[in-house]
Amino acid sequence: MEFNVLAMSQHSVLIPAYRPDDKLISVVTKLSSLNVNPIIVVDDGSGPEFSGIFKQISTIPGAVLLGHATNLGKGAALKTGLNYYLLNYPGRAGIVTADADGQHRVEDILTTAAALEESPRDLVLGVRNFSGKVPFRSLLGNTLTDLIFWVLVGQKIGDTQSGLRGIPSSFAPALLKSASNGYEFELDMLIKTKMSGVKIRKNPIETVYLNHNQSSHFNPLIDSMKIYFVFARFISSSLLTAAVDYVIFVTIYKQYENMMMSALGARVVATFVAYSLSKNLVFHSKTARLTSFFKFVALVGVMGLVSYALIEAMVHYMGVNVFIAKIIAESALYLANFAIQRELIFTGEKENES
Repeated sequence: MEFNVLAMSQHSVLIPAYRPDDKLISVVTKLSSLNVNPIIVVDDGSGPEFSGIFKQISTIPGAVLLGHATNLGKGAALKTGLNYYLLNYPGRAGIVTADADGQHRVEDILTTAAALEESPRDLVLGVRNFSGKVPFRSLLGNTLTDLIFWVLVGQKIGDTQSGLRGIPSSFAPALLKSASNGYEFELDMLIKTKMSGVKIRKNPIETVYLNHNQSSHFNPLIDSMKIYFVFARFISSSLLTAAVDYVIFVTIYKQYENMMMSALGARVVATFVAYSLSKNLVFHSKTARLTSFFKFVALVGVMGLVSYALIEAMVHYMGVNVFIAKIIAESALYLANFAIQRELIFTGEKENES
């Protein structure tokens, strides 16, 4: 594929690097030869033994070298580069991030940049097809994360762990506020697209693994756990709300043995807890407070009636213990409840009420 070299000067590339080898020099050199400018490289505390590589990079035309005194994580390096880019290159569509291990072809970096120019408000994701000989840890990790992401966020990505991304300038400031500093930052980025109303555009790229991906600093166990902790806030808020709801339900029922009163009382208290957690912790939503609250209350009312009907049916027609029936009913409605909140209540709308 041929590229317009003059047009490449409007493309920006960001590469976080931790203990890289000569492949990083090769990638930066080739990007420079195509007039890409700037090529921001962030040395994430690689140490003095790698200073020679970064010194060579600093002499390459168009390259900008930033650094951390100690290793802070891939997310932290990306945020350092994004902050520099936003301060020094206003007016550009966005910046492309690529990995330092040479597994992103320059051709794919440039097609991602071109896609970002065409869709400057979308997050462009370089999606691998995972054909050929793919390391088992990479295939398993990506498949599992993609499945969980689809269930909880409602979008099929195909390659949640891809580091080749075109980030719109309008979206970058929101990413700087992320508390994630490791590999989980890239997953948090995908989640934030949903909350910020940013669409994801998939850009097919080649699947390249060099030496069975041995150059990757991704730890399959530790870093996967960090990534999945991003999902924990989706579940923890639901568990807390369910606990509040259940305790109040049991307390009222034991006192009055009235199912309607118990369900209603528990639902009222849990509604305020659930709304606050969903808006601020789970979805980080900027929807208007009154609008989203009334929608939320309506959803709670409908779900409450459905839950009540299910409990009544299980207790009176199936002989299930009322407390067990309560748990079964709420569990059955959980995913539907979450999906409705995600799609209809806590969307990417901007808050406009004081």
